[in-house]
Amino acid sequence: MSNANDFFSLERLETIGDSFLKYAITVYLYCQYPGIHEGKLSYLRGKQVSNYNLYRLGRKKGLPERMVSAKFEPYENWLPPGYVINEDRRRGPVHKVHISSSSNKQDPCSPANQCGSESVEEEILSSSFNNEKLSANLNNGMMNFIENDKIPSHVRKANLEQWKFNQELEELKQSQEQDGVSGCGSSTNEKPLVPYSLQTIHSIPDKSVADCVEALIGCYLTCCGKRAALLFMSWLGLKVLPQKHILQEQYDENITEHQLDELETPLSPLLTHTINAEEVLERLLDGYETFEKEIGYKFSDRSYLLQAFTHASYHYNTVTDCYQRLKFLGDAILDYVITRHLYEDSQRYSPGVLTDLRSALVNNNIFAALAVKWNFHKFFKAISPELFNVIERFVARQKEKEDEIDFDEEFQDEGEERPDEEVVEMEIPKALGDIFESVAGAIYLDSNRSLDVVWKVYYRIMKPQIEKYLKSIPKSPVRELLELEPETAKFEKPERTVNGKIRVTVKVAGKGVYNGVGRNYRIAKSAAAKKALRILKTMQSQGFIAQLSNEKMMQG
Repeated sequence: MSNANDFFSLERLETIGDSFLKYAITVYLYCQYPGIHEGKLSYLRGKQVSNYNLYRLGRKKGLPERMVSAKFEPYENWLPPGYVINEDRRRGPVHKVHISSSSNKQDPCSPANQCGSESVEEEILSSSFNNEKLSANLNNGMMNFIENDKIPSHVRKANLEQWKFNQELEELKQSQEQDGVSGCGSSTNEKPLVPYSLQTIHSIPDKSVADCVEALIGCYLTCCGKRAALLFMSWLGLKVLPQKHILQEQYDENITEHQLDELETPLSPLLTHTINAEEVLERLLDGYETFEKEIGYKFSDRSYLLQAFTHASYHYNTVTDCYQRLKFLGDAILDYVITRHLYEDSQRYSPGVLTDLRSALVNNNIFAALAVKWNFHKFFKAISPELFNVIERFVARQKEKEDEIDFDEEFQDEGEERPDEEVVEMEIPKALGDIFESVAGAIYLDSNRSLDVVWKVYYRIMKPQIEKYLKSIPKSPVRELLELEPETAKFEKPERTVNGKIRVTVKVAGKGVYNGVGRNYRIAKSAAAKKALRILKTMQSQGFIAQLSNEKMMQG
């Protein structure tokens, strides 16, 4: 850990491990449950990759005892190898330390400190639907369902898949609840008294254990390869590889390598039971050869291409699903291949720089702008006038800037800025970022799950932006403002305007009050920060800020 003040730490490995963890679980869920929609897959993935789940698995395998969490101090926290104390001859009792609820050294298995915060605990233990009742009903229904030979086979498969999905979700929830209460003592409000000695016990936050799990995944990935990392994750108890014995009721964490199978790529998304499916597919994809030439990849199964561009509102496409599942897959794929590229760079960026670069390159704003630059929007299929209106405004803005991608500047509606009042942030259409990700997922599946093929296509698309950010790492306007004015910049609670938008105000003590408006809190907060930065930098260049600072010092 970085607290050990050594020449190295786990943070770089944690970054690549975190990205690979998300990728591996996403691919597993996508391939194992081809009939489950993106919302439920995201919910289960969130439970699997949560810090609480990683902490639980790491603690079960004894990782905290092996972590180095403090600086080496021979006179304070070190015992000679093999040194033990005869408890029968110990003079006096072991000193007791009262651990308060706000302390970082609280018992990690106490209910108040599971994953370090009440919000995470509520997120893990709560569910948007009653899994127990649903699993029971599906289980009972399946027995009657299988006996009915008149029901079509594809419907039977879909119900079995739903039942398996809910069983997996229920098993994960039960294991988390059991591990969360085991060894935690009584449920009274009395604070536990634990022996505490720097020589024998070290205090580690729950999140640090989760970070260690991610770092170990990254270590196996970079040193032993992808397969070894997947086997290590399976040993931990993460579901990333299917078992050969599919009738086994529970997932055995102590399985061996020969019991694990390879994932199978799902079947073509083309709905063959539709009348004249092939003809409809070719008609809907008329002119898409231009797009394939532009990105430099020709699809073997063109139904993936149609699915990647089909919005849920486009009811004319009756031969494939919409792009939501492909977007779920492509998001994790792009995050991993970009992170892998940055990690393997010869510059060996520090963990902080690596995280900043990853955040700058993997976000919806950049993806949407690149989608416009490479004409993804021209092939987008949707029936939503409001959505197309937002897209047209965004495309017009990008073309005026000659497809320059620079979101450090003001990015606002034309004619809407009122310098003395507020900045209205232009909405960046999420759908454009979604199709940018869904095409990545489509290429991945069409190329028989080849990450190298995906990166070959997308590196060509993203290369100018990657090289630009490597020279000058961008920061979010909110972060830049807080770094510029760490003590004086304060964001107030959001307010809702008459037209339904959100207004956020940021006050910089002695230097002004700045408002931003947007569709949601994040956009409005960014708009307020951008306006504050623009005006503060102008004041600084003209010498006003230095003059104000000198006057305050003289008054003090």
